[in-house]
Amino acid sequence: MDPLGKPPCKIDVAAVSACVQSIKLRNPTLAHTLDVGASSLPLPSPSLPTNLSPISHPIIPPLQTLAWVSPTPKAIQASKALSRSATIAEAINLLSILDTSPQTITIDVVGVDHVDAGNPGIVKRTFHPICRWLTTKNVKLELRLSGPNLPESMNGHISTCGSGRVTVTRGRYHDILDEVEKGGPNVVETPDIAVAFNAGVWGYSDWDETLKRLNEEGKIKPRFFVVTSYTDSEAEEDAVKIGEFWRANKCVWEGEVNRWRSRVVRDTKGREEVYHENSYWGCWGCKD
Repeated sequence: MDPLGKPPCKIDVAAVSACVQSIKLRNPTLAHTLDVGASSLPLPSPSLPTNLSPISHPIIPPLQTLAWVSPTPKAIQASKALSRSATIAEAINLLSILDTSPQTITIDVVGVDHVDAGNPGIVKRTFHPICRWLTTKNVKLELRLSGPNLPESMNGHISTCGSGRVTVTRGRYHDILDEVEKGGPNVVETPDIAVAFNAGVWGYSDWDETLKRLNEEGKIKPRFFVVTSYTDSEAEEDAVKIGEFWRANKCVWEGEVNRWRSRVVRDTKGREEVYHENSYWGCWGCKD
């Protein structure tokens, strides 16, 4: 009880985090200020439950990491919204991209469809967080989304957040890389990482040409190729399929649990396994 005899106020940390996230989506300028402030916040008081302690990460602000530790429904839903940005941040961290590309990072997100970029609002919710986080590190991000199944209305879409820029191109990744080789309109820096979220590489022959293209010598291609999967069995099958095109020494990691997966269980009727977006992941080197 406080001096006035009132019971102590309980703060729903996850609800506060969700509210801040909503504000950020509506006001990118304020978002930058909030992230700068959040990155300097001390860890929670020892009096708080240990499961509400933020996860320490060099790119993801402490407040956002609560989406992976808080038990509240709002936090669990926030993990789904932030999973792709957080997975990109973790790939940048594990592959030491900030050490080799300290000023500008180029990430290609491939095999994108309506789930990732069905409209400008989805792009904003899904990919602007990583733009903001890297802005606080004084790093410019070029994030290029592509996929043959994107809505035609999204082709050519561009959005900015902080010092980051997100572009959307409707098309197959290997065709886009070939266009870059020819000096086409998509010419920018050679990508540091290409990421395929929940791609089902193992189950779609459409990926074969892209996998082949990523291993051709003397071609413009990303330094690394990251693939996420819904389950461990799908991750194993992805690795087998990719292994048909990659030499064994090019594997950086495969079939590992992704700490930044969505905590929301995906509705998959008739399936025994529990599905989460970006649940497992692997990484393969592409350079000659």
